[in-house]
Amino acid sequence: MNHHTKNTLTVLVSSILLGAAGLWLIPNRAKGAIVGAATGAAAAAGHVQQDRRLRQLAANQQTAERERQFERTKSAHLVGQASRTIEGIARTTQAHEVKIDQIEENLRSLSGQPSSNREDVSSIEARLAELESEIRRQFTSL
Repeated sequence: MNHHTKNTLTVLVSSILLGAAGLWLIPNRAKGAIVGAATGAAAAAGHVQQDRRLRQLAANQQTAERERQFERTKSAHLVGQASRTIEGIARTTQAHEVKIDQIEENLRSLSGQPSSNREDVSSIEARLAELESEIRRQFTSL
């Protein structure tokens, strides 16, 4: 039996029972039965309306809870993803620092070389500039 049928039966039964009670309290008069039936129907209708409101409130709360749970899960996922991204950037930065240190060491050792190695020095400086710009790009993408 669905809620609509239950609610209809509640109003009907309440109306009949209170109508019978009104007839019992005031015998030989239809007014008692009518007042009892109307009172029963009104009380049951109020109960039915309150029941509908409570069901709607419960449904709204369940929907809101599901949305909050989804948002919490989404936030946790984003935090994890950001953490992995930061760790990756830290590893890349560390690797680039090692490469830059190697290049600087090569530059220092080559600075005492004759001018014939200036092309090598220039290419190393270009590579150093390229690595530095790559590091800047990665930091700005955060």
